[in-house]
Amino acid sequence: MSGDEKKPKPSTPEGARTGALDASRLDGASIDEIADFATEEIPTQEARRLETRDDGEEPWTDEVTEPGEARPSVLPELDDDPPTQQVEIDVTPKRYEMLDSLGVVGMGEVLRVRDRELDRVVCMTLLHPRFSMSPRSMTRFREGVLLGAGLQHPAIPPVYDAGMLPDGRMYYTTIEGQGATLSALAGVEAPVRRRVGWVARVAEAVAYAHDRGVVHGWLGPAVVRVGEPGRVMVHGWGFRPSTTERAFTAPELRGGQATEPSAVTDVFALGAVLFFVLTGRAPATAGDPVPPSAAGGAADDRLDAICLGAMSARAAERPATAGDLLGAIAAWIEGS
Repeated sequence: MSGDEKKPKPSTPEGARTGALDASRLDGASIDEIADFATEEIPTQEARRLETRDDGEEPWTDEVTEPGEARPSVLPELDDDPPTQQVEIDVTPKRYEMLDSLGVVGMGEVLRVRDRELDRVVCMTLLHPRFSMSPRSMTRFREGVLLGAGLQHPAIPPVYDAGMLPDGRMYYTTIEGQGATLSALAGVEAPVRRRVGWVARVAEAVAYAHDRGVVHGWLGPAVVRVGEPGRVMVHGWGFRPSTTERAFTAPELRGGQATEPSAVTDVFALGAVLFFVLTGRAPATAGDPVPPSAAGGAADDRLDAICLGAMSARAAERPATAGDLLGAIAAWIEGS
């Protein structure tokens, strides 16, 4: 070969990634089409690399490795602190204006944005960059969005919009969180009947979801917001948080006897939330549950019995459904 003769460029293997995702052709696409596009465009080899931990440990899994072990998170640990840099959300068309970054929750970065088309402030959840190149994570995110969109209840946040940003990250928008979480209201004085009414509203939303075959899985005071005038919203449908509150997790999940949440684990969590609003503290995780009145809560014998029944260590002894628990709570409210 002569010195001035150029060597041919090596060809790019078919399917190899040569740059950022070209999301420009997805304007107006459905979330199903977006998920299909992302799965097709990202090579399996890259996805496998991104789903393997950098420290050489095994990839994250849903399986419990040994009986009795606490169930490992299906997600890697994320930073508890909000992101230090604002995220550029240059959606085409430029529908959303960035206002605030609210932090990292589970698989998503949560932003407060203004919807320019409808002139209202909404909450946007973006698939975290750590997961945005993984087809498995994108599929999980899509399924969570569709699950939430299929629930139409006044106490369940509605999904307004969903799509993909130019950088390839999936997002969805929902109602802006109003009021305070039950966690923040722990030390606030409120009549017992009103506090029990908050839990009744949560149980109503969960019962509605159960009737449609949907389990929440991660109920706790941190995912329940109470606004004015007494409006209750249950967040977190379809998305497991990066950390869960052990005191509100059913014993069979904590101990590994059950590997997936179910209706009866949601019932346990509802009983634990009721205990929390009555006492201002989380129930103990060791030993048999104690009644709220024994923990300084303003509860009578009937409320004690409702709480203890829902928090039974034996799943078969709990109310069978959230609807059954709701009936007992509603009867107490009517008779109080």
